[in-house]
Amino acid sequence: MGTVPLTEILPYALQSGLLLALGLILPLLLRLRDPRAGLTYWRILLPVVIIAPLGLARLLSQFMPAVTVIPSFEMGEIVSAAGPSSSTPITGRVLIFAITAVALLRLGWVAIGLTTLARLRRHGIVMDPQPESVLKAQEQVGTSAAFLLSDRMTSPVTFGYRHPSVLLPHRFFSLSAEEKEGILCHELLHVKRGDWLTAIFEEVFRSLLWFHPATWLIMRRIALAREQLIDAEVVTITGKRRAYLEVLWKTAAAGIRTTTIPVLSLLNTSHLVRRVALLTQEVSMSRIRLIVTTFTIAASLLATGLTAAMAFPILGEMPAETAPTDESEDFVAYDENDPGMTEPVAVQKIMPKYPEEARKNKIKGIVTSRAFITTDGKVKWVEILKSPDESLSAATKTAVAQWTFEPAKKDGKPIAVTYLITTNFHLE
Repeated sequence: MGTVPLTEILPYALQSGLLLALGLILPLLLRLRDPRAGLTYWRILLPVVIIAPLGLARLLSQFMPAVTVIPSFEMGEIVSAAGPSSSTPITGRVLIFAITAVALLRLGWVAIGLTTLARLRRHGIVMDPQPESVLKAQEQVGTSAAFLLSDRMTSPVTFGYRHPSVLLPHRFFSLSAEEKEGILCHELLHVKRGDWLTAIFEEVFRSLLWFHPATWLIMRRIALAREQLIDAEVVTITGKRRAYLEVLWKTAAAGIRTTTIPVLSLLNTSHLVRRVALLTQEVSMSRIRLIVTTFTIAASLLATGLTAAMAFPILGEMPAETAPTDESEDFVAYDENDPGMTEPVAVQKIMPKYPEEARKNKIKGIVTSRAFITTDGKVKWVEILKSPDESLSAATKTAVAQWTFEPAKKDGKPIAVTYLITTNFHLE
């Protein structure tokens, strides 16, 4: 297992952080309050913040040269020393172990939640025959579910996909007819939308990427937007906004036992204030405004992402090609004895990183590689000719692939050549 150097972690964190900050601010600045548009936005923003920095690094590597300037080199071979780093590296093995351990703990917590819900369903009292309020709500929404009463519940909870169930507290019968209608339609709309599978996927995703701030900040907003969308649909179906607002407050006052059900609680009290605030407003966005808002957000995120990628490049995301891809290039071997040929001169390069595993095992030696250099001075391909270890070969290919040259010339004209490079890995 190699190292995870700060020179690679920090650029990714900065790029991702800038995208995340902008992504959180834009909906506020542009007043993106439509719940359906908001839910779509947050679901798209999450992979953008997590994945985009890596993709932008690969994209920019095709157009931008490396950034370390080397004034000159000796004629013939180029020797670069890759000794021990002056800073203490973060061992990749330890980092991955810690991330995996926490992820497994969180997945275990999710499993406990699923087991708890299954037990509550087994011990719940089936409402048979179903009350008139349940039958009416199922007809209004156009879907059905198994309704059960549980003395363990203080608020409704919906779960299950093929055989969806809604657990209701005994206090459900103390609600008015209009309040029952609102809360039943809320739960049935979650069933109709298949939100159970979505919630499970989100919990697994949150567990695996628990270390990324976007996982918590954005997924919290996804959950809020989903609830706001359901709220709006309930009011549309029932036409009873005031009664629905009242039952939301009553549900929040009763509390939710999140300690026994860590997976799902579709009436989230932490979102209640913002949900009520949106329900009390008449929110609408015209098609033109939605298009303009979407374009503005996309352009802003793209511009920020490209700017951050150029300002904080992820050098590790500039891999070597496996083979020359431009068949029009006619590479010739550089011949220092040819008086009409001048050698390629390296003007920029990235020093290879000493693999941590090789360092621990005291693996050292010289890697001989052949670089295929195009007429514009870029390295098209790196071929390893001789190496004491595969990890040193990989480090060499990754580094040399990022070098740029003043191209070789034949009778004053740039030519594509193959050029031998030696890299000396030594331990001090």
